Amino acid sequence: MQFNPYIIDITHTSVHTLYWPSGMPYHIRKTRFYEIELITGGTGEMTTDNKQFKAIKGNLFFRRPGVFTQGIAGYYSYVVAFDPVYDKSRVKCYESKIPYWIFDENTMIKDYGCFDEFPDCYSTLNQEALEVLFSNIVNSFNNGRELNQTYMKANLINIFDIIKTELDTELNHMGRRVIRNNYDNLIACKEYIDKNLDKRFTLEELAERCGLSKNFFSKIFKEIIGKTPFEYILENRMQLAKKLILTTNLSVEQISILSGFEDRAHFYRTFKKYYQMTPALFREKYKGS
Repeated sequence: MQFNPYIIDITHTSVHTLYWPSGMPYHIRKTRFYEIELITGGTGEMTTDNKQFKAIKGNLFFRRPGVFTQGIAGYYSYVVAFDPVYDKSRVKCYESKIPYWIFDENTMIKDYGCFDEFPDCYSTLNQEALEVLFSNIVNSFNNGRELNQTYMKANLINIFDIIKTELDTELNHMGRRVIRNNYDNLIACKEYIDKNLDKRFTLEELAERCGLSKNFFSKIFKEIIGKTPFEYILENRMQLAKKLILTTNLSVEQISILSGFEDRAHFYRTFKKYYQMTPALFREKYKGS
């Protein structure tokens, strides 16, 4: 996905504009857009999808559309609500006068997986640099959202460049220790996948088997196995389908089910993409050869 963000809405709270008493919970809300929040001071709490975090200076929060979140007052922050891929068909969502923190299903964008690589929360080492970039976005937004969209977009891209560099560096530093500590669990998970290719897998389920978060599981799986979890699953499903086509008389529909495809049309499309021909033609051409 080409990151081409459009900034939809912003908020900025400070010690001078924090009107809710410390310790008082904000209303639970459901997100409509992608949101990134930088805590700039104070102390509070944040809950996202039933996971609780401290809201203290330096913490960054990433929220995708459709998640439930609630803060406990006492912290102040910058929040930028955005669409990671600008699309003219979603202008209605962009131009809504409803603030981002009020849910409205008619102006909600879909989740494109933009935050799949990011944890729900982490503590940055580049607080000052990020505060400058967030401040640039907020000030520009207040001076005219459409007029300053290009400048705000550039600042948001810089924010994510800093974050990605931090996260990659953190993973590299942990490298050997992380691989050593998680190797056996990841291999066991790989073997579970190999023996159950007909099952429907979810990232949550696989991560839970290893005792890891979804994002961390995906990173470590690729580090150890060399592919993302679903790249590995798809590749092995295709290998199984090919084997069954060449070594059995099972129907293509039966093979699609045994290979973990609930939709036969999806199986046909995927098989043809992998092997440049339909399953029936592949059997006719190669079986017995």
